[in-house]
Amino acid sequence: MEKEFPFPDQGDINILQWHNTSPQFRWLYTPHRYLFIFSFLILFLIVNPKKPTHKLYSFWAFCSVCIASCVQDGPMVRPHPFFWRVVLGFTLTVIVTLLACCYLDREIIRNFLVTITPTAAGDIPPDRDYSMGCTIWDTKNFPDDPLHNVKAVVYDEFMLAHFFGWICKSILLRDTTMCWILSCTFEVVERLLKHWFPNFNECWWDSLILDILLCNGFGIFFGSKLVNNYLVVHQWETRLFSEVKPGKDKFIRFLKQFTPRSYVKYYWQPLKTLKRYFVYVFVMCMVLMFELNIFELKMVLKMTTKNELLIIFMLLHAFIGAPSIFDMYLYAINATNTIGSYAASHILLIMSEFLLVVKSSEGYFTEPTPGWVKITVLAIFAGVFGFPVVWFGIMKKGQKDKTD
Repeated sequence: MEKEFPFPDQGDINILQWHNTSPQFRWLYTPHRYLFIFSFLILFLIVNPKKPTHKLYSFWAFCSVCIASCVQDGPMVRPHPFFWRVVLGFTLTVIVTLLACCYLDREIIRNFLVTITPTAAGDIPPDRDYSMGCTIWDTKNFPDDPLHNVKAVVYDEFMLAHFFGWICKSILLRDTTMCWILSCTFEVVERLLKHWFPNFNECWWDSLILDILLCNGFGIFFGSKLVNNYLVVHQWETRLFSEVKPGKDKFIRFLKQFTPRSYVKYYWQPLKTLKRYFVYVFVMCMVLMFELNIFELKMVLKMTTKNELLIIFMLLHAFIGAPSIFDMYLYAINATNTIGSYAASHILLIMSEFLLVVKSSEGYFTEPTPGWVKITVLAIFAGVFGFPVVWFGIMKKGQKDKTD
């Protein structure tokens, strides 16, 4: 049975963090804002990076730390609340950077990317068309290796990325049903947008078997097992440093500072209330939009898959995703009346990426949209907005009348 507020460590949000800290470490949890900013400013003036990449990263670091010094603590407390404030500061810094790029010419942005990221230099290989060979047992074209088409896809570098990516999403979303809906929906999105993205052209067995059932499926399976059988039931370390004996135990307690203080399962229950339903749908839309933004930015700005900025962006989404999804869940279950700052910043980050794609998309996405795609999209929108009318307006009302 669901609790009204199923978070055993609500005190982490309501009370000051140093109330649950050993006396000798309380100075780490008390504000030293002006001293910290002044010291960091001196460090910023002393350090003079030469490479453009290092200059950009030092600028991001300085802005992130300055913003982190001015914002409030978030819901996450391990390893330290300031770490998550830096994540929030970095997110806001990247948002401003993306919005500034929206006012620049596309070629200027591309040249800038080549300057700061050497991995972006050189010719960009064309997107791979995964539907070139869809015959599973192809003895006609490959008599010596009939499974050549399957092996070419299985040995693709993105197979493991799919698997571990869905483990990460399972840990963040903490809802197996949502993960399966997202997995299947993204495959549908690939079918709908394959006229714009050549690498979205996939064979049926690649999309259905390798992606949904194997890579995504096993990732969701292991991620859900990890959540339900370990993370939720595990007794996380909550002792103070002063309560631990010196020596080995103290070192182990230090390492456990980098683990969660608590981890609970999310009970989204989208069919319970209309608000829960739309928050549930909105979270999935943001996840899908983030995934599409990666493909769009890579294509529009001609970024290679090994570009370190893409990796930084994906890591940023993973880190900011933990507190932002937590914020959305608190809002869905009416634990808060407004969306938290982490969720709002994450939404702005995703929208900023999309705006940059729109501003830089001249000459792209010009292929006409097939009629069946338009009909399918309209049907999906009708289903998403029509279902709650039927469920909450008719069926649940009928159930309530019967009970009365």
